[in-house]
Amino acid sequence: MARKRAPQPEYWCRTVQIDGVDLSVGVRVHEERGLAPSVDAGPWMHLRGIVDEPVKDVLRVRFSLYPVKEIQFGPFGPPGIGAIIGIRAEVDAVIQVPPTEFDQMWVLAVGGQLKFASLAFAKPLRGKARIFRFDVSSVREE
Repeated sequence: MARKRAPQPEYWCRTVQIDGVDLSVGVRVHEERGLAPSVDAGPWMHLRGIVDEPVKDVLRVRFSLYPVKEIQFGPFGPPGIGAIIGIRAEVDAVIQVPPTEFDQMWVLAVGGQLKFASLAFAKPLRGKARIFRFDVSSVREE
């Protein structure tokens, strides 16, 4: 008997008009049992905005971006660069970005040129979804 194929996920695409940017750098002690403590530091960028079409009746979004040298993909489902981790008052997403591209986004944000974002993601299930594409720009892409 032939094995049934898993259904392909339904993809949604949205454009976001960015209306707020928060930049931060954190430093903390990282302790792991059996190893000497080390210092862990890194930048974060939070983007807030309004989507062009609601996601589960929600228009506000918040992206939390951070640099990762090597993006790790899990063993299940299609590979993604981030995830929608909640949909309540706003769509809350976390996205991994390679360091060079993160630095370029940081420069756009500091210069006030980070105005639009576009993303593609799987149809949300129970307030969660995998993100497959995330782009930022100073102009709206058509």
